[in-house]
Amino acid sequence: MSRAGLDLARAGAGAYTDNPNVRAVMVGGSVARGCADEFSDVEIGVFWLTPPSDRERMEAVSRMGGEVWKFEPFRNGRAGEHVGILEAVVGSKRFQGTAMVSPIHLLVEAAEERIGALIDGLDTASHNYEIATAVHYGVPLYGDALIEGWKKRAGAFPTRLAVKLVQENLWLGPWFNWTGYGKRVDHLVVARHLVWMQQGIVSILAALNREYLPSLEYKWVRWFIDRLRIKPADCAVRLKATFGKGDLSEAACELVELGMEVIDLVEDHLPEVNEMSLFEAHPGVDTS
Repeated sequence: MSRAGLDLARAGAGAYTDNPNVRAVMVGGSVARGCADEFSDVEIGVFWLTPPSDRERMEAVSRMGGEVWKFEPFRNGRAGEHVGILEAVVGSKRFQGTAMVSPIHLLVEAAEERIGALIDGLDTASHNYEIATAVHYGVPLYGDALIEGWKKRAGAFPTRLAVKLVQENLWLGPWFNWTGYGKRVDHLVVARHLVWMQQGIVSILAALNREYLPSLEYKWVRWFIDRLRIKPADCAVRLKATFGKGDLSEAACELVELGMEVIDLVEDHLPEVNEMSLFEAHPGVDTS
């Protein structure tokens, strides 16, 4: 799927590159990372100098031979749509079957501001993190120099950013309440805490390795953890096993153990977490 998706993205990019208002196009998501499967859509990032009109966007969809499934208005420098492609010819190869292409439109100015806000301003708001992630993993299809420059900026991943992201996730839920909820048999609350703990563990490991999460929805976790250098032994297997436990209290206990191993890794590899306070909501958070 990744190779076919990349071919489809290249063909789709041609619907935009003849517009002088378009400065760059890239493919992102699982297609760019090389791990797409039959359930994956094809995410195309289109970067505009000035806001595109609805007509420009619809004409591009028409040139793709697509059908609009969802169309978002352009607001705050961003818009997107979901497009269904039933048939496409790329080079001499014919693609048949339903594929979803998801163009995401962003102003060049907005992309640069958001990457700068994350890297220089340590503003970890999701819209800043998402564009840095997309650029970091993205494959340029047009305007390569512009996208490569953004890649270099996002790839800097300064120590202070890593520290702040770790501090924001060191709570690991509030995992310390799991015992009481387990005794009450509040299984929905325990299950929610298990999810929070896993998300915190994955987020900390991402920052510790100076890597971007591939998805803020925490998709592709196994793929992501497998590529990390700093992590507990059998980390991905242990995370997956959490929800295979019949006893959620037992699962919580094992996940707390994994979380403590992650905290030990923070102390070993990012001691600055205990030397500076960057998480304003809880300025006293550290590994102690």
